Amino acid sequence: MVKSPMHLAFVAIMLVVIAVISMKAGCSKKTERGELVKEGFVPSGQSAIAFAALTAIWLNSKDIVTFTLALILSILVVENRVGSNARTKAEIVFGACMGVLIVLLIYGLTIFKIQ
Repeated sequence: MVKSPMHLAFVAIMLVVIAVISMKAGCSKKTERGELVKEGFVPSGQSAIAFAALTAIWLNSKDIVTFTLALILSILVVENRVGSNARTKAEIVFGACMGVLIVLLIYGLTIFKIQ
């Protein structure tokens, strides 16, 4: 059992990383030259990690300034992904929602126990 909320945040963010990598591995294929090519819908890993960290900070911090700075940082990550045209807006939003939901699920299963 995880004793500290900070350890729980680390575990949750690592699970987000594992989920994103496994989804990217499942949605890509190798070409004849050995290059990996994206096939289909792949979530944005950077937005997933940014919003997972934002959610962990929101759940652990009581300071509104810390939360606001984390929110601004997450928005800047998303804006960078949109501006570079590396992903579609749907992939970025899906990655952000995936990061938030995984962290909320982990925290919900451990801290906020249903009685």
